[in-house]
Amino acid sequence: MSVALFVDDHHVRAADGVRRVFHQFEKHPDNPIHVFRNPWDENLIIRGAHGGYERDPETGDFILWYQAGPKDPGSDSESRLVCQARSRDGLRWETPPLGVYPFREHRETNICVVGYTQSGAFAGEHEMDALCIGRDPLDPDPQARFKMSIWRYNRGRDLETGRRLNGPKDTPFPSGLYTSVSPDGIHWPTRERLVLYHDDYGDTNSWMLDTLRRGYRLFCKRIYYDERRQLRIRLRHTSWSPDFASWSPTVPILPIDEHDRPEDQVYQNAGFVYGDLYLSFVRVLHALDDWSQDIDLAHSRDGEEWARPPEARRILPRGEGDAWDSGMLAVFPSPPVRVGDRLFLYYTSTEDVHRPAPVRRIPPDQTRPPGLSLATLRVDGFAGLRAGGEGRVRTRPLLVEHDHLTVNVDAARGACRVGLLDEAGLPVPGFTPEDAEPIHQDTTAGRPRWGAQASIAHLAGCWISLDIRLKDAELFAVRNETRKDER
Repeated sequence: MSVALFVDDHHVRAADGVRRVFHQFEKHPDNPIHVFRNPWDENLIIRGAHGGYERDPETGDFILWYQAGPKDPGSDSESRLVCQARSRDGLRWETPPLGVYPFREHRETNICVVGYTQSGAFAGEHEMDALCIGRDPLDPDPQARFKMSIWRYNRGRDLETGRRLNGPKDTPFPSGLYTSVSPDGIHWPTRERLVLYHDDYGDTNSWMLDTLRRGYRLFCKRIYYDERRQLRIRLRHTSWSPDFASWSPTVPILPIDEHDRPEDQVYQNAGFVYGDLYLSFVRVLHALDDWSQDIDLAHSRDGEEWARPPEARRILPRGEGDAWDSGMLAVFPSPPVRVGDRLFLYYTSTEDVHRPAPVRRIPPDQTRPPGLSLATLRVDGFAGLRAGGEGRVRTRPLLVEHDHLTVNVDAARGACRVGLLDEAGLPVPGFTPEDAEPIHQDTTAGRPRWGAQASIAHLAGCWISLDIRLKDAELFAVRNETRKDER
C-alpha cells in the first residue's frame, strides 16, 4: 500500500457516522496564468487543451506541450502546431527555442510537431488535433521515453468529384488516430503508426500509462449520426495495449445516466493512475441544451468499469453567468502534478460554447485573452469521509510495506485517532485508538503515534486494518511510506 484514497468503498470495510464528500478544484485567481503571444502560437486551441504536462523528474521544471497556431494560418496544416513551454514554478512560463521547426521567417521556435505538409511526409492538406504526450519511465528503450497519440485529418479531395480522400483505400495517410515515440519529447518521427481509422471514430482521444497493469490505456471517441434527431452522438470507448503498438478491441465506457441532462454526451475523458486506482476527468457536452461543457470526476478499479458519482460532477466548476470561463472547460490529458501539499491541474476555458450553437458573446469587461489556466486541489483531496460529530472508519486489510503510516486528515476543529487491527481483526496491543495520541490539525501527512512509538516497521509484510476514530474531522487518505528524511 502506498496511498489509499476514499473516493469509493474499496478500502472501507465498515463506516459509521461519516459521509463521503467530493471536493472541487480551486481556480487560480489570476487565470489565465499565461497567454502565448508568439506569431505561431497566439491562437491557443482553448476548446481542446490538447497536449500534456509533467514535472521533469530530474530538474523539477514544469514542461507543457500545447496545441496552438497562428491567427492567420496559410493552410489547414499550418492552423495547428504542437509547441513546448517550460516553467520553474508552474506559474511563470517561457517558450524556449527548440531548433526543430521554423515558422515562416522565424528560424527559432518552440514548435516540436507539425502537419505532414510542413514535415514533408505528405504533400496534401493535413490537420492535426487531439494530441496527448507523456513520459514513459517503464519502457526499457530510451528512444521511446516519450509517447504521443494524435489525431490527423486528411483534408484532401478528389479534384473532379470533390469527395474527401481520407480513407485507407484513398490514401496512405488516412484520417485517424496515430501513435508515435520520442527520446526527448521534442524530436518526433515525421510519420506515426495508424491505430484507428476515421470510420466510426473521431478526435478527442488520449492515452495513459497504466502502471498498475504495466501497459497503456487508450481513450477514444466513437461516433454515429442519429437521423431522427439530426444529431451527432459521441460515445467513449477504451482499449488496452501491452506495448503501445498492438491494441485490444475498444469497449464502451462512461455512459450517460439519470443524473445528466436528457441529451448530454460524454465528449472527452483522460485518465491517470493515482495510488491503486484509476481516475479520469470527464468532459460532458450539454447537447441540444446550451451546448456548454462541464468537467466531472470518474474512478475505476480496472480501467474499463467506471463510476461517475453524482456528487463528483463539476469537479472543476465553470464560471457563472457571463464570466469569461462560463462556456467550456478542457483539461490537459495528464495527471495532476504535486507541488507541496497541492495538486496542480492545467486547463483552458472560454465563454463560448460548442457548435452548432451560435457564437456566444459576453460584455467586453468580462473577457480575458485565451491562455493557460491553473486549478489546484489538496493532495489526495478528491473526496473525504467526513464526520460531523463522532465517526468511525474501519479499513479492509492493507499490506504494510514501509515503516511509517500517515493520514491526510482535516482535524483542525476536532480529532483523529488511529488504531491497528491484526489479520484476525483483533486490536494490536499498544496500538489501539485508545493508545493513540489524537491528531488535532489539518494535515496532509499526520503521523499517528502511540505513546513514544510511531514506526510500524515490526509489522512489515503483515496485513493490518486501521480503526480510525474521527470527531468533527474529515479523512482523505492513508499512506504507508518511508519518510524522506529516513531514506
